Amino acid sequence: MGRFVLGVLRALHGRTDVRLTLCCRDSIGPPPKTILEPSPSPVHAGSDAVTPPYASSASDPRRHAPAWGYLPWSRLSGEPGIDVAWFPWNRVDPRPPAWSVVTIHDTAAFDWPVRGRFAFIENHRAQQRLRTACKRATRVMTVSNFSKCCIERHLGVNDARIDVVSEGASLPPAMGTEHPSKPFVLFVGAQDPRKNLDGLLEAWRQLRESNASGEHELVVAGCRRNKIDGVRWLGEIDDVQLAALYQQCALFVMPSRYEGFGLPLLEALASGAPAAAARAASLPEVGGDAVAWFDPENAHEMALVIAKLLADPSQRARLSAAAIHQAALFSWERAAGEVLSSLRRAVASNPRPNSV
Repeated sequence: MGRFVLGVLRALHGRTDVRLTLCCRDSIGPPPKTILEPSPSPVHAGSDAVTPPYASSASDPRRHAPAWGYLPWSRLSGEPGIDVAWFPWNRVDPRPPAWSVVTIHDTAAFDWPVRGRFAFIENHRAQQRLRTACKRATRVMTVSNFSKCCIERHLGVNDARIDVVSEGASLPPAMGTEHPSKPFVLFVGAQDPRKNLDGLLEAWRQLRESNASGEHELVVAGCRRNKIDGVRWLGEIDDVQLAALYQQCALFVMPSRYEGFGLPLLEALASGAPAAAARAASLPEVGGDAVAWFDPENAHEMALVIAKLLADPSQRARLSAAAIHQAALFSWERAAGEVLSSLRRAVASNPRPNSV
């Protein structure tokens, strides 16, 4: 979610048709604050810093849209001319006296509820948060047609109230970064069951047993486990390292069972990496014809697809070329324009919401 918000804000920088007020909490825990132009220091959103300023000069001072964090409306009660509030984090905590748009990135709380002790309470709260957000917001924004269908099904939001906003890919240059000495297949993600790392590890075991993996090793970025032969665990990495891995991998694999969008796949394509991915959830919307697809529930099929690509450099080269063209269909500039369109549709709603 953080990459989505930062990507949109960066793309909005410099526009003169909207004035933004960014409301957020500092990553080290100071009180909530509103950052108006010009910002004297980096703007913090979660654990990421944005180079300021991100509130552009307004050609019309009445057009004023805050990119909303989890702040009580009373903290901005004196802020003039706010037309619409954007809540980009799956929730609407306050209900401001203005039109509002909430971004619901996915409905995993319904489709992939957590398990374990007290899971019922956690799932109920997460589901209720989404219901409340959709009830309070004038419009709902989401990041894929797959997620749009899920929102309609689970939250009962009418199709006409939902806007689909694509994402983009932007990573820093990967200069001066060390990389694995062996050719490698890359996985990027957490140890969430939705990411299906276990399925990939089983496919990799089959590849090694049949010697189809050759000299390649599997590099896992984003999490760590106990040592497994043929697998290198990198844990958490920064964006420069991530960009280098995308550019240097022999093959990127995304075996997810469930994604609201699938940003790692888009980032890999934008880096020119040949990719294989699960034919599931939103991933086909992102990858199109530039990806080799497999069933995420069939580790044997996954292994066959990976083995075929590792054995065929020409096919990987074709996928790499197609990846660049597919990724060009997405950009943060396009996403920012779609966000503004959604906000303007909310402002066009009538009557103006009452203060609650």
